[in-house]
Amino acid sequence: MADGNFVFTILSYVAFFGGGLWYVNRTKHRDRTLLKAFAIFAGIFCGIAGAAVALASIAWYWIGLEHVKVPHALGAVLAIGVILPAWRMATKAIQRPAT
Repeated sequence: MADGNFVFTILSYVAFFGGGLWYVNRTKHRDRTLLKAFAIFAGIFCGIAGAAVALASIAWYWIGLEHVKVPHALGAVLAIGVILPAWRMATKAIQRPAT
């Protein structure tokens, strides 16, 4: 891996997790600690989103389309049908008081 790619990757992760921590800190319920709220948010969001992308990929190959370029509309359908509701579900989960 070239040094430029490595630096870009590290900076991307720092920006992604920094933005995520900032968002969770801003929206979490006051009874939750930042790390617990971030773990809940990341677990719900990444679990649902990751499972949806994995299932879509498996289905794409299972029906024999491995050599066909994935249409952009599939990404939009995943975003509207899965990613946005997963984001909303994760946000609602961290806004509830800790039990």
